[in-house]
Amino acid sequence: MNVAIVTALLTVVGSLITYLYQRWDDHTTINRSVFTEISRLLAVIDSHYRWWRKCIDENKTEQPLLPFTTDIYDKAIDHIGALNRAYASLIVGFYGYVRFLNNLQHARDQYKDSPEQFIACYTRALEELLQRFGTPFSKAFRHYHIKQPSLESLPMLSTSSPST
Repeated sequence: MNVAIVTALLTVVGSLITYLYQRWDDHTTINRSVFTEISRLLAVIDSHYRWWRKCIDENKTEQPLLPFTTDIYDKAIDHIGALNRAYASLIVGFYGYVRFLNNLQHARDQYKDSPEQFIACYTRALEELLQRFGTPFSKAFRHYHIKQPSLESLPMLSTSSPST
């Protein structure tokens, strides 16, 4: 076989392997980043929920509410095709719910005439997010070697009655 042909074939194969590796690495990095942010958000929302319940118990619900940041997802959404297919709809649903919480916080002033209605709605929304998304990402966290958040509120949520 001609040396030039062998060299050309090796170059093509090497380029293909390099391209496939870079694509795999990009997908892995995007997924690992998004799942890391989800882990952080779950931990933060769990802590926030416990703090919010304490505010309710102490009648201090006028505390400022800070929006939950989603910087990684906001940048990664341009590469939605790189998300793990098994979790893509769950990821989008989770971030949609986080955005709902942020919008609800922003609309708090519209509940000035009935703050108890905001308290009940916001508490239910926090509980719903933790119940719905608290455990479904566990397998992905293990797969991408991401620390599973410790959600202290989950046992409390499964035995509590609906918020008022």
